[in-house]
Amino acid sequence: MTKVNTDNYFEREYGDPNYIDKFCRTGINGPNEVWRLDLPNYVENGQSFLDVGCGTGADWEQLQNADKKVKYKGIDYAPSILEGAKKMCPGAEFAVGDVNDLQEKDNSWDVVNCRHVINHTEYYEKPLKELLRVAKKRVILTLHVPFSLKDMDEIREYPPYSWENAYDRGKFVKFLEGLDVKIVTFEERHKGGNETFIVFDK
Repeated sequence: MTKVNTDNYFEREYGDPNYIDKFCRTGINGPNEVWRLDLPNYVENGQSFLDVGCGTGADWEQLQNADKKVKYKGIDYAPSILEGAKKMCPGAEFAVGDVNDLQEKDNSWDVVNCRHVINHTEYYEKPLKELLRVAKKRVILTLHVPFSLKDMDEIREYPPYSWENAYDRGKFVKFLEGLDVKIVTFEERHKGGNETFIVFDK
């Protein structure tokens, strides 16, 4: 087991071997949650699929369950969580990485998936541009914190590790539109939960 790096929020919270959900697979992290079910509808057989913030590969498992055969690579910020991914997802590729600085070439992945990450970053502009940069065709984005009800960004920092931001909806949409993308779906309270499920194409 990799030694937990307490300077990394996700390692500290989820990488501890004494953590009750050792591999981060229960609750909203489980592969069979209802809000994951739409994912395969936006992925085609034979595509390459980069999963940013993959955790232990629950979205990979969802694609397998839907018989979607893709070239898959999962990226996560917490090495110890990836240990769980490698055990649970044989045959899939995983690497440590940062959504703000993806070590992938421009337009190198047909589909880039990013679930429950953007609200944990300092702000969304840089990571969204990175996701779009490495995507060849499509970005699938799931925000797990609802948009702010105050018509403003609510930046909630948990120093020095992470954020739990609620963003201004109008400002967020305007930023997406400024990226010159086609919004395919934009569903708030997806499947009756808190998530916002967004798909946009280049």
